[in-house]
Amino acid sequence: MRRWVNHVLCALPFEEPWYQSRGVAAHYVGHPYFDELPEQHLDGKFLEAHCFGSSPIIGLLPGSRNQEVERNLSTLVRSAAMIHAARPDTRFLVACFKASHQEYVEEYLNHSAGGGAHASLPIQAYVGRTPEIIELSHACIAVSGSVGLELLYRGRPSVVVYQIGRIDLKVCKLFMTAPYISLVNMLAGKELFPEFLTDRCEGEAIAGNVLHWLNEEDAYQALCQELKELRARVGEPGACERAARFVLLEMEKRRSLKLSSDLRASA
Repeated sequence: MRRWVNHVLCALPFEEPWYQSRGVAAHYVGHPYFDELPEQHLDGKFLEAHCFGSSPIIGLLPGSRNQEVERNLSTLVRSAAMIHAARPDTRFLVACFKASHQEYVEEYLNHSAGGGAHASLPIQAYVGRTPEIIELSHACIAVSGSVGLELLYRGRPSVVVYQIGRIDLKVCKLFMTAPYISLVNMLAGKELFPEFLTDRCEGEAIAGNVLHWLNEEDAYQALCQELKELRARVGEPGACERAARFVLLEMEKRRSLKLSSDLRASA
């Protein structure tokens, strides 16, 4: 990048000093996702249909890739079952990225319920309702990804999980230098969202964190406040405009330098 790139416009604040310390010109402009999130229009009818009584909703976000859903869904559902066993008043909404994911989730739930494992679990899956489900949720359990920025934007305490194969995990840990897998934790510089990069089901630990937020209001509100403060630091809209402005200024500088050089040459 030092050889081929004149300047890097960084979406995340820790990228700027990382590049600069390695001799690459860099400038932090912010993440364009925070330009999109304020433009989301929540479906009022969906919110109204699910916002009834005092039953807390826990959002389950199994990821956007087929492999993520297949590898992580069982952990999310088992975590939900443990939470519901301790807090029978809880309900669960699954945010599916596409229709095939919803079909997979519903087939998994029907198969499990047929065996008696999750027959009494109040859980429903929807497509295209991720913003609404996050908004409705008291807390979420999410597969690691860019959805972390949406969870931060809406200030929802969440547990982050990413289950991979045993060999994949061993190889991954040989090369992994980042202290966290969640964007929110990397932005905060500490673990705000409990996270699990794992090759096995961590349902008990995941459920324990969610139950802590359900049962300990002070701890829940303290985390909500930390998320609010972090969003104020890193979630300011306008990244696209700042990036465009920077590019135009750089082009103008180069044009002016070229014009000055041509004038000197002609003189």
